[in-house]
Amino acid sequence: MYETEVLILDVETSSLDPKHQEILEMSVMAYCGKSPNQHTWRFRNTKPIDPRSTEVHGITAEDLAHKPLFSALAESVNAHLAYADVVVGYNVDFDLRAVDAQFQRAGLRASWKPGMIVVDLYRLWQLREKRGLKDAYRRFVGGEFAGAHSAEADVQATAAILNGMSMAFDLTTH
Repeated sequence: MYETEVLILDVETSSLDPKHQEILEMSVMAYCGKSPNQHTWRFRNTKPIDPRSTEVHGITAEDLAHKPLFSALAESVNAHLAYADVVVGYNVDFDLRAVDAQFQRAGLRASWKPGMIVVDLYRLWQLREKRGLKDAYRRFVGGEFAGAHSAEADVQATAAILNGMSMAFDLTTH
């Protein structure tokens, strides 16, 4: 009996800019009809870590000073990717692009399985719980937004949503 391997993936990077980012930390969890198998790697960076990235994940160059470079473990990482029929992540397109770029910088290709299915839980959430302008208006302003798709009405609704979000999320403007 053939079992589908599901791989859950996440990476933390040195920057949000794909041209300058390196993977600092990568974790995968594989399911294949049995208990999950998780593996996490940390890699030493060769480029400076953007302070804004450190604010997000808390990883500093000092934390990675004695870790191997990605290229030293690329074959091992690739072995974990090779059998995934389904890859799952949250905003996973970012992670997949980062992985592919990191392998390319190492002179290799990520060994994704042909026909692999990608499931992005962030996008799934957007599909299951609508996130359109009308939905935002309902949540952050209250009531129904009847003037949708008139540029003037959309701008007014967006301004009202901004005010509602500012209060809901305690945002301040400078």
